[in-house]
Amino acid sequence: MYKKIFFLALLCLLWPSFSIAQNSDSHTKNKIFKNKNLYSGKRNIYSSSKKGNTPVYSFCSDNGFVNIEINKIRVDIINSYVLEDDTESIIIGTSSGKLLKISNFSFGKPSIEVLCDFNKGLTDVAVDKHKNYYGVFFDKIFSIRTSSCTTMDLPINILDNGNLNSLSFDKKGNLYFGYGNNSIVQAYNPNKIPKSYVWHDFQVGSAGGDFVQINDKIYISWINSGFKLYEVTIDENNDYVSYTTLDFIPEETYGLAAELGILYGITPGYIYEIDLNNSTTIPILNNIFPHGNWWGGAGLHEAIRFNVNFYENISDAENEDKSLPDNWVNTEKGGQKIYSRINDLENNTYKIVEIILTINSIPETNAIVSHKTCSIYNDSFNLLEFDTILVDNLTNLTITYHSSLANAEENIKSLDKSNIKYTDTNNGNLYARVKNNITECYKTHEFKINLGRKPIVNIDDQVICNDNTSVIINASTGYNSDRYLWSTTQTSPSIEISDTGEYWLQVTSNTDCTSTSYFNVSKSESAEITSIDIKNFTDPNSVTVNFTGTSDYLFQLDDNLPQSSNTFNPIGIGQHTINIIDTNGCETITREITVIDFPKFFSPNNDGFFDTWHLTGTDKFTDVTIQIFDRYGKLLKTLSKLSPGWDGTFNGELMQVSDYWFIANIVDEDSSFKAMGHFTLKQ
Repeated sequence: MYKKIFFLALLCLLWPSFSIAQNSDSHTKNKIFKNKNLYSGKRNIYSSSKKGNTPVYSFCSDNGFVNIEINKIRVDIINSYVLEDDTESIIIGTSSGKLLKISNFSFGKPSIEVLCDFNKGLTDVAVDKHKNYYGVFFDKIFSIRTSSCTTMDLPINILDNGNLNSLSFDKKGNLYFGYGNNSIVQAYNPNKIPKSYVWHDFQVGSAGGDFVQINDKIYISWINSGFKLYEVTIDENNDYVSYTTLDFIPEETYGLAAELGILYGITPGYIYEIDLNNSTTIPILNNIFPHGNWWGGAGLHEAIRFNVNFYENISDAENEDKSLPDNWVNTEKGGQKIYSRINDLENNTYKIVEIILTINSIPETNAIVSHKTCSIYNDSFNLLEFDTILVDNLTNLTITYHSSLANAEENIKSLDKSNIKYTDTNNGNLYARVKNNITECYKTHEFKINLGRKPIVNIDDQVICNDNTSVIINASTGYNSDRYLWSTTQTSPSIEISDTGEYWLQVTSNTDCTSTSYFNVSKSESAEITSIDIKNFTDPNSVTVNFTGTSDYLFQLDDNLPQSSNTFNPIGIGQHTINIIDTNGCETITREITVIDFPKFFSPNNDGFFDTWHLTGTDKFTDVTIQIFDRYGKLLKTLSKLSPGWDGTFNGELMQVSDYWFIANIVDEDSSFKAMGHFTLKQ
């Protein structure tokens, strides 16, 4: 860790006329200040707006009263009524020689601007009432022109072998500077003789950083067995009277800065706010070290001569009586008016500003510390209905759920309430953020999710087949601890049902999560084939199965895949098996069929291919008679089902190439039909 190398910078001289900004419309900023109150899951919100010429500050509270940080309002009032188009800033010197301007740090959106780069450690900086900049390089004090980043040494006598490390202006234009190796603090005023003089010798220790005036006190970071905060009492000329040690402050506090009435400490790694009421410190901005260590610093407006105080009534404001402390609780439930008095100490003038404080209610939630929810897979759940459990009236409210209190407070990373993974919780803990959409007040509510296993129960509709009198249903979940309740009042995992109708089963797990399945039981009627329509001698051949039955069926031809249609098209010649399958697992009906057809040509040339002609697929019929004619109607051949087929001859002579006709009379056991057609004889 770097230690600030001791040196100081100077500032002085003229003070221009200063007056309070009179343009009330300049108060157009909308600020939000936050005061975390984590144990109750709430946050007070400080927001300012303007109604006409009157600033209005809104707060959030569950009882109409709130601890108001007057300093926060003071910053806003100063920004709006004193600084006009300027804003709060701290000027910092760094170990790499950068001169930085850090602005808007009170409002959660800090910006850092590099004003100059001197390529040499800048151990401290100071700002006078004209907002001129000064710096220190170990052994000299100089003014800084930021427009060109040039410096000019000041003619100030410093101690021999003194290591300057501290530099500040008070509100009278005096410049104070101290050393890292000496207990003497010097001051410089061009209107005094001598101009440089010993302001005070503390005898023990050395300056850690800066001598900052707030009201009628000067505050010093002093090194004496650690870094300590000294509060120095001064007289009307700002000469030393006495000092007291307030407390230890963080090590390496090489800079103090007063900005808009608030005291800040500066270390190489962070800036912190000092509460002068109790000497507590609050970190406000970390250094991520793009410009080296932060060393000394100064408030941009710490030398300006004004003060701002607040009062409960206008009479007290006029008489400067009973000013409100920095932490003050409103005395009227729900809000009230207070008055700010802005004193211009340079011109001895003042302005009183009326302020409205409004205390809005924080949303109310029901006292729920745990919530049981059920999940089939024991890893995810939804909170879609939990909003109405947590809050009775959802009007103008937005509810989000978060895995941590920090996320809920900042309103980030909200969870999808329709599908929350248990791994998204904090060991089962979740945080609801309930926000009023009108006032922006919100409350965080912590509760625990008790996630239980929900049984998987899904019973399909059941069918009792014709050849059975009942059906057995086994709904076991595989968990011995699960409890079963059927609509029949039975309590076993499986039951036998013989009557048709509507039924249900309710299964409860050992975590008291319940699943219910509703199902129907019906009787299945076996299919009955009424007829089979076979279209023979067509191209292509087809078969349609006509049937009766009230169940759901599939139709299968031979070993092919079952189909929902009862028509097969195309279908090959020959014997086939048709199955009607009951989709409920009941009886399958089977029928054998034969499809017959005739060749469209034959070539009787004794090559072993298509040498004869005959009907195909007639083996299973009772009787088949086939007559073959030429185109003039002359009978050439008569065949039976057992005949080898016509070889194309008549009276021993091969017939000529031509088309020939046939008539087939086919007799089955219980029916008969006639078929006709023609075919071609080819050579």
